[in-house]
Amino acid sequence: MVGLAAQIALDGAAFAFDKLYTYAVPPEMHKSLKTGCRVTVPFGGGNTKKQGMVFCVLNAELKGLKAVISVIDKEPVLNPEMLKMCEFMHESCFCTYYDAVHAV
Repeated sequence: MVGLAAQIALDGAAFAFDKLYTYAVPPEMHKSLKTGCRVTVPFGGGNTKKQGMVFCVLNAELKGLKAVISVIDKEPVLNPEMLKMCEFMHESCFCTYYDAVHAV
């Protein structure tokens, strides 16, 4: 089934595992989850709760995706320009996405 999904950078991810992870957005969060907001998501085999930053919201196949647990921010804490800067820093400065988030 295709539905709303979010690409999320995770806080505390080791450089080797640092990428944007795709999570399903539950229907009750469709209006509150926005690009630039922090969220809580399950991660790994034990579904450890991790904080993440939403870099992109898109339509995607939801089969097999874990769902976002909660939205932390009512309004985005990073705007699109700041997120682009984070992506640039990740690609050119060899830092994790979340290191870049903390820097901006």
